Amino acid sequence: MKPQINFVVALQNEANPLIKYYKLKLLHHYPFKVYKNDNMWLIVSKVGSKMIKKACIHLSEISNSHLYTVWLNIGTAGHLNYPLGKLVIGNKIIDDYSKATYYPSQIIKGKLTSISIRTLHNKLKKYNEKEIFDMEASGFFYICSKISINEFICSLKIISDNKEFPDFNNKTISSLFTKSLKDINLIVDEFYKLSKKQCILTYPNDELEKFLNKWHFTFTQTFQLKKNLNKLRFLNPKVDFFYKSSSYKNSKEVLNFLEKELMKND
Repeated sequence: MKPQINFVVALQNEANPLIKYYKLKLLHHYPFKVYKNDNMWLIVSKVGSKMIKKACIHLSEISNSHLYTVWLNIGTAGHLNYPLGKLVIGNKIIDDYSKATYYPSQIIKGKLTSISIRTLHNKLKKYNEKEIFDMEASGFFYICSKISINEFICSLKIISDNKEFPDFNNKTISSLFTKSLKDINLIVDEFYKLSKKQCILTYPNDELEKFLNKWHFTFTQTFQLKKNLNKLRFLNPKVDFFYKSSSYKNSKEVLNFLEKELMKND
């Protein structure tokens, strides 16, 4: 297991500055354009929540992503009065259609402004001050939360339109991204360091074997066990969760206990 960054962007004009900056090479065109270097992958999903869900699944499969792969959705968004080109980070994601709500951890945010992102499925009708508007963040977080952990999922948005300049101009996107690259890279560097650290601290196999030897876990339960133990090791590296689980009678009780331990840290 090695540290890894997975970029997910909707438009080719958003991708191009990142491709150039990180010296990514085209891997394939279909079903999505995918680029990579030694420890970074980038996929161009096309616009919309449904498309980004499919793209995240595809990238997860071909990149051999793991629990500590960093998933970064970098795209554009609208706001009432933020200036064009301002880089912000999502601290809450709301799907405007389903009303599903997600809360990124904000473990890394640098000096960026944190704000709520509302993901739309139709054209924006009215801006407001409390949130920014995009078309991908909720689909991105929905999928990535199933294949990674919250602390390694992040949505960065560059303001592309506002009340004064409401017309989204695809031709200016690359220049807005290029101007934000240094700030984006500060976030990327911090996430990479965190991914590297956690790859080293991944729950040891011999510790995992203690659980598997004491209780019977199905294939699905084993996957959930690994995920929960690795999350808990990240949050509480000094705690012996096998010892704390030892009084439980079966795998279901153990998993319920570990889930409750995770909820304490939310």
